[in-house]
Amino acid sequence: MAHVRMGWRPQWNLEKALLSIIEWNNVLSTGGDVRNCCTEQIYSYESVVWSQKG
Repeated sequence: MAHVRMGWRPQWNLEKALLSIIEWNNVLSTGGDVRNCCTEQIYSYESVVWSQKG
């Protein structure tokens, strides 16, 4: 519905999204720096978005 009403489409494919969830979960379960993981994933996502706009 969002793609119809707002022209939205996912920027990551399902595989990339699931791998990012797994990465985050692994960081959390091993006591790693979840904030840094999230920040890096946001930067990764933004780089995809901005490269498509360029």
